[in-house]
Amino acid sequence: MVLVNSTSDHHVLQVAIQYKNHYFVGPDSGIFGLIFEDKPEKIVALGDSDGTESTFPELDLCTQAAVKLTEGTAIETLGKPVTSLLDTVPFKPTTEKNAIKGMVIYMDNYHNVITNITKKMFDKMNVSDKYTIRFGKYFTQKISPTYNYAPEGELVAVFGSTGLLEIALYKSSAKNLLGIRVNDVVRIEFE
Repeated sequence: MVLVNSTSDHHVLQVAIQYKNHYFVGPDSGIFGLIFEDKPEKIVALGDSDGTESTFPELDLCTQAAVKLTEGTAIETLGKPVTSLLDTVPFKPTTEKNAIKGMVIYMDNYHNVITNITKKMFDKMNVSDKYTIRFGKYFTQKISPTYNYAPEGELVAVFGSTGLLEIALYKSSAKNLLGIRVNDVVRIEFE
């Protein structure tokens, strides 16, 4: 279950979503379009909170829905069905003749860098198994199956459980030591 931070904008619809046997609760602010590849199985607009006064009713509404879902309440009983979510147009990775150009979209708690380049896109372009992943002044020519395939402090690229390319310094901080930031360009050049 994921509870997405709500916003104080009263015009944003609060929703509960069932997607691939997981539940997500939060504002329909466009953030879910960055998370889901396909349309979720179920989406409901959350109803009113329990009626108590609150300084942040949206958060209370989402918290109540999350609690009910963890208790086994059917998602359909939390509100009215919604057919779609607010769409956002995030930067999508692009392909050229022999390259993929993407960007850093997230830094996790371990300071690993997550890009928007998918394994599917990589596999489609990778015909010779010779490539260079470039970001800033750094590069690597290897994608490892997991993080622990690299010695401590060495640069490692992996496709994580989300299917996105991740860049890390094994047992160290890619964010701090490499200076990589969200929105930085990541480019894969194929030979």
